[in-house]
Amino acid sequence: MTLGIAEHVGAFEAGSPEWHAARANAITGSRIAAVMGFSPWESRFSLWHRMAGMVSDEVENDLMRWGKLLEPVILGEYARQHDAELNTRPGTWRNSLRPWQVANVDALGPRIVEAKYSPMTEGWGEQGTDQIPIYYRAQCLWYLDTFGGPAQGFERVDLAVFFGVTGYAEYHVDYSADECRLMRNEARAFLDTLPNGESPGVRPDIDAHSSTWQTVRELHPDIDDEAIEVTDDVAVPYLKALTALATAEEEKARASGVLLDAMGRARRAVHNGQQIAMRIPGRGDKPPYLKHTPKKAPGQKVSRAA
Repeated sequence: MTLGIAEHVGAFEAGSPEWHAARANAITGSRIAAVMGFSPWESRFSLWHRMAGMVSDEVENDLMRWGKLLEPVILGEYARQHDAELNTRPGTWRNSLRPWQVANVDALGPRIVEAKYSPMTEGWGEQGTDQIPIYYRAQCLWYLDTFGGPAQGFERVDLAVFFGVTGYAEYHVDYSADECRLMRNEARAFLDTLPNGESPGVRPDIDAHSSTWQTVRELHPDIDDEAIEVTDDVAVPYLKALTALATAEEEKARASGVLLDAMGRARRAVHNGQQIAMRIPGRGDKPPYLKHTPKKAPGQKVSRAA
């Protein structure tokens, strides 16, 4: 079965051997954000090693688990509000021109529909707009491009979102030929760096992403009772980083003391309308301490420090 220029691979249970086989050596909607450097959950480094089979599959976090649990409810609300019939098990689709371009959409109807769960509204703009987190934008554009975009009748993805604090909302992403072209080029270049039978590949550089740190730890799980001499280009940046961290911690302690003193009895510190810190009661008979808690603070009573 084909839809646009995409071929239906099958409807597989997430995590099953068939599901993994359909994604092998392919860039999916969830992977393209990592390739582009947008993903908060996966780095190019960790994705490279995962696709090369050097580390374990991604562990499901609470956000992913709740997203799966709430997906039928969210899609049901979208169908109710739009009086639309949805195929909520559309399965896996592969671009017929680029077999390495794969889409696992949540639902298909008159449009592609993605269900998202977010405990907070941070990073999301006004409802009914395309003001969404960039990693979700990359995913939606990838899906549109997999099916062939507007030329094949797919020019928009609707996002049905359930926020834990404010409830249901909708957003959309329209096809962008320039963005899709850029992502395709980056994806193809990334795939070309993976190991194959003739080459060990070219792995991405180590970066500061948390998933990179976890991947490096997983690459070397055993500990041998030996010492290794490391070169200057490895040791010196590490030692400089430790010194910089110690200096920063000292400056943070000094600046925190100045701020705490300036706050006096106030609960919150606000600068240019933006909350920057709060005084938190200590446990038992301990005095309050300072906590960095940035958020918008409209309508709060603000007094200028003496």
